Amino acid sequence: MRNRAQSEAAARRYRATAEGRAAIDRRMRRDDVRVVDSPDQLEARIARLTRVGWVGPETLREAVPRVRHTDRMLLLQHVIDRTGESQAANFLARGARAARTVGRLAAEGSGTPRGTAFLVAPSLVLTNHHVLRDREAARRTVLEFNHERDVDNRAGEPAVYALDPGALFLTDEALDYTLVAVHSGPDGSAPGEAFGWNRLIRAQGKVVIGEPVNVIGHPAGRRKEIAIRDNTLRYQLHDFLQYGAGTEPGSSGSPVFNDQWEVVGLHHAAIPDTDERGRWLTVDGRPIDPDHDPDDAGVRWIANEGLRTSAFLTHVRERRLDEAQRALLATMGEQAVAERPPAAPVGVRGVRATGPTSGTQLVFLPGPGPHEADPAPVRAAWAAALRLDGVTAGDLWLPCYGDVLTRASAVPEAVPVGPEGSVLLRVGDAPRTVEAPDSPSTRELYAALLDAAAGGAAGPEEEPLVSRIRRALDRLAGAGAVDGYTVATHFRDLALYLDRAAVREAVLDAVTQCLPMRGRVVIVAHGLGTVVAADLVTRLPRGLTVDTLVTLGSPLGLDGVARRTPHARPDPSAPISHPVPNWINAWSPADVIGRPLADDWKGVVDVETDNARERAHDITRYLSDRRVAGAVYNALRGTP
Repeated sequence: MRNRAQSEAAARRYRATAEGRAAIDRRMRRDDVRVVDSPDQLEARIARLTRVGWVGPETLREAVPRVRHTDRMLLLQHVIDRTGESQAANFLARGARAARTVGRLAAEGSGTPRGTAFLVAPSLVLTNHHVLRDREAARRTVLEFNHERDVDNRAGEPAVYALDPGALFLTDEALDYTLVAVHSGPDGSAPGEAFGWNRLIRAQGKVVIGEPVNVIGHPAGRRKEIAIRDNTLRYQLHDFLQYGAGTEPGSSGSPVFNDQWEVVGLHHAAIPDTDERGRWLTVDGRPIDPDHDPDDAGVRWIANEGLRTSAFLTHVRERRLDEAQRALLATMGEQAVAERPPAAPVGVRGVRATGPTSGTQLVFLPGPGPHEADPAPVRAAWAAALRLDGVTAGDLWLPCYGDVLTRASAVPEAVPVGPEGSVLLRVGDAPRTVEAPDSPSTRELYAALLDAAAGGAAGPEEEPLVSRIRRALDRLAGAGAVDGYTVATHFRDLALYLDRAAVREAVLDAVTQCLPMRGRVVIVAHGLGTVVAADLVTRLPRGLTVDTLVTLGSPLGLDGVARRTPHARPDPSAPISHPVPNWINAWSPADVIGRPLADDWKGVVDVETDNARERAHDITRYLSDRRVAGAVYNALRGTP
């Protein structure tokens, strides 16, 4: 089964990487090598080949004379090149063993071929989403092994298995994969017990650009065929591989192997030649008319694309599963199963979403606070404050970093300044102590931020720093809107974050570990979290994009904050640019921490809320504003 939409997407990616492939070709000619890649990929490839016994002393002896200069990368390229020149006598036997794991998918009853699938666990097969889109399609499909000719060219007797989507069915349209369980055979044994299965490897080093790849499948529904060693890897994207391999409809869902018969990808699309307008071309260069050529007859196919094994394993680890499904997925190996949700990585506090991982994800990024001791109930309260149909606490990601901030800031950068390091505040009748930062530069920034928040009238700059801090805090607390303790701790943490590089990196690392691994996200940030978010959008994990940023009670309007972000402008009069497509900022006149941003930050839409004075900086007050909730709702659904 060939899917035009997947081929269209693959063609767009192929056109976008044309210059990258051209650069690779130039490098191959310059260095007289057949394989190239990044240093990390080459190192990983050599390490893997060495572990599995494909690189020995004789390979090194033969590769070294080819290198004219002492160039480690060039030597690695020649070593890998040498391993591909000829294969051991067991190459074909190992390939035959791998081929046994590959089966044909066909419609139950009629036998109409649908595509190819291969075993990745004793009772799990992997194919494409466009081959099996839903559970109902899987129920109407059977898996046939041994649909091939034997060594004497006799037709094999197919072994037919029913699929079991009720036990496990995971699919993703963008990555174009479907993982589905398979019923046992008549004798009660899993298909993998009879035909074996492929142990998928998440680590890098399985293949580099220029190495051969081998594809096993059922093109056009025919008996099993192998495209072997006349195809090479041409380019690696984050999620996909581009390679030259002749495939036909029916090859969808085929495994792509390296020369060690390890699965490096899941074949999913042939790539058509296109003109400058993106129209498909025939073999004689004419544009194809989709309305008159629905079967794509005569298309000039120039390459192929497959989903990377590592991308599949990374994505499948994110899926929300019950205990039985997790146990079944675990039969693929520990690389397929993430740590039990919702626990965050060791040393990082927060809760991850437990809802579906497809679609746009919602991330809450508040400042540090009491909620971190038990974030789950607070997450539920914040979700309820939004009052959005279909949005529950389980849909929210909530990174926490207060303990990371505390630990990082506890590492002294200067000699402590002595007793004046404690700033004593009186909130009501109960005195509460806030420690001023110990680093002189951080303490100076703390005072400057408080001065700015207090309107620049906290006192003369020659006044001792602690006195300036106390005076500014008294002025801010005197406004009566936000209690002095909240103001003091907020600006202290803000100064620590902005002034101490180690603190900043530790916080950003902690937050990054409690984010979705890929896809689109809407970030709702509050207080210090808005400053963290402004940093975060410049260093998101690869494959993760922010569609909308909603900031609540943000201090980014203070010049001392804005000019310390990665977006700082060389011209103070120019608006600050940033990569966020949609940014809504809610602020309240009663909130001495939150500021309007539209005058300073390009494209930001300010929303003024009427928070009650006694809860001026409260996140739930901001979230309950219908304009804020509406912005989040529209962002999650992709509407303006």
